[in-house]
Amino acid sequence: MALFGRGPQTDALTALIDGARGGRGGAVLVRGPAGIGKSALLASAETRASAAGFTVARALGEPAGSDVPYAGLQQFARSLRVRPDALAEPQRSALAMALGAGEGTVPDVFLVGLATLNLVVEAAARAPVLLVADDVQWLDDPTISILAFMARRVRTEPVLLLGAAREGYRSRLAADELTTLTLPPLSDADAESLLDAIVPDLPLSARRRVLSDAAGNPLALTELSRFVSSRHAAPASALPLTDRLERAFSDRLATLPGPTGTLLRMAAGDLDIRRRRIDGGHLRAEPCERF
Repeated sequence: MALFGRGPQTDALTALIDGARGGRGGAVLVRGPAGIGKSALLASAETRASAAGFTVARALGEPAGSDVPYAGLQQFARSLRVRPDALAEPQRSALAMALGAGEGTVPDVFLVGLATLNLVVEAAARAPVLLVADDVQWLDDPTISILAFMARRVRTEPVLLLGAAREGYRSRLAADELTTLTLPPLSDADAESLLDAIVPDLPLSARRRVLSDAAGNPLALTELSRFVSSRHAAPASALPLTDRLERAFSDRLATLPGPTGTLLRMAAGDLDIRRRRIDGGHLRAEPCERF
């Protein structure tokens, strides 16, 4: 689907891709809340770079892999078909151990970063390279360190590092190492255009409800409009979260300390049973459809 309301960000990434193709590399981090369109913007940049002849390598951060050293680097290595044996010692052994192909002590992250940089620059001599890291907030620390190491050293190479991270998480990449693009909510006009593209025949009352509840968030616009369309009308109470929205917006619960998460769940359950509405002059408890 076409991107709506992201012209300035798309133009900025296009300029960076063109610069990297000419040997002026760099690093950029796209930031914004869940569902705001970061992954869609990255996918658009990947498509543009591939069409321009770039070699594209991708890594996706996941909560389950955030504590696994070099899990993100291993994803990049598979995409680039990295061969540690092309390096001299001690970089060769360090990278091989990081990728799980060698034996020995835990490799020095500086040596692994240097080895990765050398192989990426070597690949870029054949074709410009785009390294894409989505959900950076869940990448493991050694991979983040390597990306930071490379970000400071690819500015004169045909290499572009492109990442995306959710707001609400501490950035582990220094601001002086990269360019930051922040995605704001869609304007009213762009939100309406997106809604027209998704569900063009949505009744006016339901349309207004979806636009109001989504507040310019593309994922919320998509999910809520399809929910309402499938039921042919908006419910009288607040629109519920779909499964996809719940997963997107409740992910930080898993990062909270155990007692804090327990208290929040208890409070949510209490709110569920205390929601009330006037019914025939009486207050009646009405459970929420979804937390």
